[in-house]
Amino acid sequence: MKLLPSTIRGQVIMAFSACFLFMAVMIAINYGNFYRLSGSMQFFEIAEELNSSLLEMRRYEKNYFLYQKEHDFEENVTYTNRLSLILLREKENLVRSMGKENYNRFLKNTIDYSAWMEELRKAPLKKEENLAQQMRIRGAGQNLLVFADQLVNNERRKINQRLQRMISFPLVNLVVLILLLGFVVFFIGEKIVRPLARITRESEAIAQGIFQGRFLLWGIPTTKSAVSPSPSIG
Repeated sequence: MKLLPSTIRGQVIMAFSACFLFMAVMIAINYGNFYRLSGSMQFFEIAEELNSSLLEMRRYEKNYFLYQKEHDFEENVTYTNRLSLILLREKENLVRSMGKENYNRFLKNTIDYSAWMEELRKAPLKKEENLAQQMRIRGAGQNLLVFADQLVNNERRKINQRLQRMISFPLVNLVVLILLLGFVVFFIGEKIVRPLARITRESEAIAQGIFQGRFLLWGIPTTKSAVSPSPSIG
């Protein structure tokens, strides 16, 4: 079974098809890398939004514990609701990244935090007598914040790893492409250009009347009459 086409045209098409196939594969890999990087960047924005909402939520939580002002409680509720909205809106992305169990735990902690803040607001006791409830709320808020920080850091690490791979990938592409092009040039020179040059030289020699050895080169037997001058008469 022949691996190479028998015609010059087929060999040229095969050589350039190999280059085209290599470039197509490299483009597909690069597209996949950029697609995954884009997804990571979008999720990083989601994680940052979660983290930002949590920080604001906890800031107003501390202010409410200190000053017992209604404004601080309302702002805390606003950012808690925003956090819940992000969790529900981005459920699919978050579950895919952190897992369903972690997502459910995060959502439950958010709901518990909101309920405990509401209980604290309605409690008739003084601030000194609500320390246990405040400690529970602080613990829940801290757990949410730690989890969000881990989410941001993990996604940042993934982005950095993908960027490192993408930085070295073009160099690898270039080296492989140079090797492939070198092989194609060698292949065309050995299989196409050199035989054509030989045929051209032999054709020019025949055109000049130099027949000795030319037909033998092409596999055609020669006779003495075909290569020797006619005997003179007389």
